[in-house]
Parts: sequence; C-alpha cells; structure tokens
Amino acid sequence: RIASDQDGVQVDVLVQPFNGSSPATLVIEDLKLDSYRVSGFSPDNKRVVADVPDPATPGQRKVVELDIATGEETDLLTRAGGAAGGMWSPNGDLLCFKTLETGEQELHVFDPQDGSTMRASPMPANAYHWIETIDDGESLLFWDRDDQGWTVTVARDDTGTLRIGEPVSTHWVRSEDAIAFAIDNHGGVYTIEPGVNDGVPNHLVVIEHWLESVLPGSN
Repeated sequence: RIASDQDGVQVDVLVQPFNGSSPATLVIEDLKLDSYRVSGFSPDNKRVVADVPDPATPGQRKVVELDIATGEETDLLTRAGGAAGGMWSPNGDLLCFKTLETGEQELHVFDPQDGSTMRASPMPANAYHWIETIDDGESLLFWDRDDQGWTVTVARDDTGTLRIGEPVSTHWVRSEDAIAFAIDNHGGVYTIEPGVNDGVPNHLVVIEHWLESVLPGSN
C-alpha cells in the first residue's frame, strides 16, 4: 500500500494471498523510504526477505527476514561490501544477493549449510531472477550493465559442492522503454511497453473488480 500526505510518501508492506482467500497481513507499517526494500519470500512463504541499512557499517545494507505473522526481524546476511536484493532459490537451499565488494554490483550465492558464498556473475549485474530449467535444475537469469541477458547454472556436484556454470548469453535484452518488467520461475519475461505512436500518458485508468475478472467466483 502506498499513501501520500503532507509529510511526504508513506509506504506500508502488506501480504495477501493472490486469490483473496484471507485478509491482508501488515508486515511493515509506515515504511520509510530506503529503510526496508522487500525482495522476496522465504521458502516456506512465512517470512519476507528484505534489505535494510546496516548500523554496523554505515552506508552499507544487510539482508534480513521478517516474520509475516509476528513482524519479528532476523538477520540473514551481512557482508563487508553490503548485501541487498536477497532472493531464495526455488528449492529454498541457496540465497542469491547483490554486493558491491569489488566496487561493481555483482551477484553472489550464499549457502546457509556452511555459510560460504560464491560469485555468480563474472560481470557487473543489474536485475536478476532464479529460474527452473526443464531438467529440474536451477539457474540465474541476470542482466549486465548494457541490459543484455545472461544465464548461469547453479548446482551441487556429487560431493555436495556448489558449482556455478559459465555464463551463456540469451536473446533477452531489457528495453529502456519498458514501463513494467517481470520474470516467471521458468525464465519467461513479461514487459509493458508503449505501443507504436503512443503519446505520453496524461490520465490514470482505475480498473475495479480486477480480481473477479482473472479468478471467476472470487470475492
């Protein structure tokens, strides 16, 4: 939820099932800009992953989890170069995050089993997403500073050691004109872009009862 008042923009974070089967749960009230940046859910969907300023290292951020039911905050990951944008892998055993340890934004993968981390992007990376492949494996899809898409496989070998594959260029290139951008768990990319000869938007359209239109029978 986003609201505006005379003191500026105020943001609340709420969680609600997509089908509207239960009321929304308030996780963070009156979120201050740049305080909490929510980036995903825990594997069991009972906590949200976010990054916040790290008081131990001014100017850096750390990854935390917030219990949806209680609001309790737990530190998940801190780094000398900061940690942000944390996202659990589809099977829930690895956490990918962004860090500026080298002065460039890179992706690293954190293994909570032994506390180790491994660099996942050999070049600076912007947006990213975990994806599941047809062989039930896992990969990271990310974009470099030129908005070119790349994938790298992330897997364990027979000894349980984490291995990061070589980056493979994809045909996806992020458009500077994209109004909205999303990726699904299988690597499908969805964008909203201006149409041919579209003018600059000068009005707002409100769609009522949208949930009923996509889920017939819902309330």
